Amino acid sequence: MKQNSGLVPLAAVFLIVVIILMNLVFPALAFRWKMVFIIAILGITGALIMAWSKRRKDGGE
Repeated sequence: MKQNSGLVPLAAVFLIVVIILMNLVFPALAFRWKMVFIIAILGITGALIMAWSKRRKDGGE
């Protein structure tokens, strides 16, 4: 888990940006749907980060 600790601030910043964008783009959307979108985006982002770090680990170490 230690090698992924550098990604935590990046993920936190990304989450904040996504929430701000959701409020700007879809202000009339219900809060429930905003949460659905945010969870879906986080899932996709998490999968991409895991795949990227796995590929990097295989190549680097």
